[in-house]
Amino acid sequence: MRVKNRFWGILIAVIILIFISLKATNHIRTIGMSEGKNINIVKEIETDYHNDVAYEKFKKGILQYWGGILYFYDEIGEQKWNIHLGISNPVIRVSKDAVYVMDKGLNQIVALDEGKVKYRYTADGPLSNFKVCDDNYVLLQKTPHRSTTELIVLNQQGSKSSIIKVGEGNIMNIAISQKNDLIAINTLATNSGLESNLLTYDFEGNLLASKSLREQLVLKFSYDGRGNLIVVTDEEIIAINRDNKILWESFIDKTQLFQSLVSDYMVVYSGEEGRNRFIHTGEGKNIKILRYNGQNIGTVKLKEDLQGIDLYEENIIAYSSRTIYLLDKRGNIKMEHKYYSDIEEVLMTSNGSMVIVTKEKVVFIRINGG
Repeated sequence: MRVKNRFWGILIAVIILIFISLKATNHIRTIGMSEGKNINIVKEIETDYHNDVAYEKFKKGILQYWGGILYFYDEIGEQKWNIHLGISNPVIRVSKDAVYVMDKGLNQIVALDEGKVKYRYTADGPLSNFKVCDDNYVLLQKTPHRSTTELIVLNQQGSKSSIIKVGEGNIMNIAISQKNDLIAINTLATNSGLESNLLTYDFEGNLLASKSLREQLVLKFSYDGRGNLIVVTDEEIIAINRDNKILWESFIDKTQLFQSLVSDYMVVYSGEEGRNRFIHTGEGKNIKILRYNGQNIGTVKLKEDLQGIDLYEENIIAYSSRTIYLLDKRGNIKMEHKYYSDIEEVLMTSNGSMVIVTKEKVVFIRINGG
């Protein structure tokens, strides 16, 4: 009798465990549900959170640098290529069709095409920064030497095209556009106080213009479809033409995040404190969507502080540590999705696909419906 009771006890315990397991599995399957949309996990790749893993969006997929190897995955998580570079703390930049990696240890830039080395350029001194444009020209910034900073322009084959020398102030930000024959440099001098300046050059290294930005540092550069330079500071967004004329200004309350699609629209996430820190708008932090003429076409205030924004065509992804929002370029919320783990980064790789990065894994997602 004891044996029989023990049998039934074990059977009931097993049934309870199966029931709990099924409930847990069902929960995992339904965490991908959001109002009006289905969020399906296509693939998950576990990572070693004890090591630094770097990600960059490229084409309709992502680059992952991990353990000295650079991988490229498409939007559904299929690995298309990988290459061992063995670089510690690399800086990765991309154009529309090529990948560039800076190796500070070797003072070198490695250019990659479809996972194969296109060229290596080694500078004759330490490198501190670099930028690329979609036409595959590269702007290298060397570390200052005797109060002078040298910048080198590399052409599409990796040969030195021109040199720019900046003798006053520390270089804070740079940009390059071969299409617009324009190089932009933001410097900060500390002579009788902080003074920020914007310098523009052509591709021959000739100085075109210089403009004072008072104490404002440039957070990001962009370009509109007409070749005008877009300057993003913590207090305003400015459009400047080749003749150094300000075309329009849009004042922003403490810029925190900025992303743009050239010739289409810009997205800025900002806080309360602006040009006058004693005057507050009371609106709190919000997202503003601007055209490239400065016109505001959408504003949305979300429930929590954001840590990142990404764009793909007319879709905007904004995310906090546990929530992902999908917006259109008018600021309408198309999806609000609660995630089950701490989010480090979200990258939108196509209109229906995104990649969620956490410390433990990278998750490839397909968005359906809505």
